[in-house]
Amino acid sequence: MNLKAVKALTLSLSLVGLVGCGQGYTPSPEDNVATPHGGGDVFDANGDDTVYRTASYEVLRYTLREVLGLMDTLPPSTALCLGAVGGACPLANPVPYLALNATQMGAPAYTADDPLATQVPGPITSGGFKVWSLASSSACGRMMREQAAPALFPQGISNYDHMYNVLLGRAPTAGEVEILNNLQASITSFDAAKKPAGVTLDHVKGAAVCSAVLGSLEFLTVN
Repeated sequence: MNLKAVKALTLSLSLVGLVGCGQGYTPSPEDNVATPHGGGDVFDANGDDTVYRTASYEVLRYTLREVLGLMDTLPPSTALCLGAVGGACPLANPVPYLALNATQMGAPAYTADDPLATQVPGPITSGGFKVWSLASSSACGRMMREQAAPALFPQGISNYDHMYNVLLGRAPTAGEVEILNNLQASITSFDAAKKPAGVTLDHVKGAAVCSAVLGSLEFLTVN
């Protein structure tokens, strides 16, 4: 199971979550009739700027350090980092990597010369989504392989109740449980040469489930 496939599931989880909250998508014919657009009127009178309002950098950092239990623990072997060190290697150092890219996560821009002119936190950028995908999936991997009882799965990787309660503040729906169970069932093997030593199939399954939920739109917007 590669990261692209896991991230594709986050959309499914987000849609299931929205339907479960009574926010199902109910299209109407008049809203789906395409009209010709060209030149500068592609967006009608609206600008070509998409503003994504998501959880702040501080919340995302807290999630990796405190909720996933990474804190400031020493990273595992960086043999798979291809020479990268420190925050340049999200696989081993997801929290420092997130910090290096804080401005893309909507962090405030501090001004040393004039602190009163500090900019308010901005929206996450498109690059910020990639940063979070790399940092969160790497953090999930570290949580699974370093913790005897992974912080998000105190009752085992097949029980999602605790993970949903701490990340989303609610219990998982039956549909979400089915999606995550199917995700785990689809992972039958992995390339050990591309994983740190000691990684098991359950580690990969737990990391995939963790990554899917952390990458969901509901998680990024509910906090």
